[in-house]
Amino acid sequence: MTEELMSLRAVLAEALIVGTVGSAAGVGVGVATAVGLRALLRLVELPLPSTRLVVEPRTAIIGIAVGVGVTVIAALGPALRAAHRPPVDALRAASAGARTTISTPRLIAGSLVIGIAASTLIGAVAVAIALVSSGTRVPSSTVGAM
Repeated sequence: MTEELMSLRAVLAEALIVGTVGSAAGVGVGVATAVGLRALLRLVELPLPSTRLVVEPRTAIIGIAVGVGVTVIAALGPALRAAHRPPVDALRAASAGARTTISTPRLIAGSLVIGIAASTLIGAVAVAIALVSSGTRVPSSTVGAM
C-alpha cells in the first residue's frame, strides 16, 4: 500500500470515528433537549398533547448516518490534500499554524443558511405560541413537525 493511500485512509478513518461519536452525541443531546423543552413548556403552563416522547430507532439511525456522511464528505478535501504531500510536510504545515481564509461567496452562503435556519425556527415558535395562546387545538403531529 502506498503512502498516499495510507494517508487518505487514515484521515478518512479519523473522520468516520469523529462523525460517529459526534452524531451519537448529537442524537443524545437532541433527546435531552426535547425532554427539557417539554418540562419548560409544562412549567409555563402551555398545554401539550398528552403523548409521551417517542424516539424511534430509525430516527437515531438516520441522524447518525447523516452526521457520519457529512463528516466524511467534509474530510475528503483535506484527506486528498494530505495524500498528495509527504507526511512530514503535512505535519509541518499543520504545526506552523497555517491559516486558511474563507472565500467571500462561502461566507455569504453560510450566513444566508444560518439566517434562513434562524428565521424558520423563530417563525415556527411564534406560530406555535400563537396557536396555543389562541386556544386552537393543535394536533400532536403538527407540534412534532415544528
